[in-house]
Parts: sequence; C-alpha cells; structure tokens
Amino acid sequence: MFESGFNHIQNWNKLSTELADLYSQRKGQQAMKQMDEQIANFKQALYLVNGFSWSENCNFKEDIATFKYKPFNIVERIEFIHNFTQQYHSYIQLNELYKELEKIYAKAMILESK
Repeated sequence: MFESGFNHIQNWNKLSTELADLYSQRKGQQAMKQMDEQIANFKQALYLVNGFSWSENCNFKEDIATFKYKPFNIVERIEFIHNFTQQYHSYIQLNELYKELEKIYAKAMILESK
C-alpha cells in the first residue's frame, strides 16, 4: 500500500508546475478541475500511507482522527483548499501538504520496516 501512496506524491510532483503556471496566468477557473483531482489524489495517498483504502464515500473528518500519520491541521487545511480552489493560495497549501506527506511517507516506511 505504501508504494501506491508514493505514486500519488510523484504524480503531484509532475503536475504541480502545470498548476502553478495556470495560477500565475490568472487562470484559476481552469486550474480548479486539476486541483479537485489532486485533492482526491492527496486524500487517497494519505489513506494508503495509513494502511486504509479510500473512496469518494469515505468520511474524511472521521477517518482522519484515527490515522497515525497525517499533517498538522489537515482537516482545516483541506477544507480551505476545497472552499477556495480557484485561488493561488489553495495551490500553495496543497503543495505544502504534499511536501509534508512525502516526509510522513518516509517516516512511515522507516517505522513500519522495524
């Protein structure tokens, strides 16, 4: 499961530049679809890192409370991103969440291998 989560992180690393370009060109509306997809990918990666499978029907707020590995203030940050997807700051926030998840993934791999 861990490897699948890492694949989502690598996918973000490839697509994040395209999103940044859309926002820099003030095309926030065009970026929204890709942002929605990447938010879903982030959630799926977070579930996978914690050993759970994810679907659109999952209750994120309830599930996240049980996760061992998660970024700080994750629920509030995801809600912000959902509410303001067309804004550049949402992209910045999602990018930071992916960076944190990559570190969390590395930590989880080390701890789980022991």
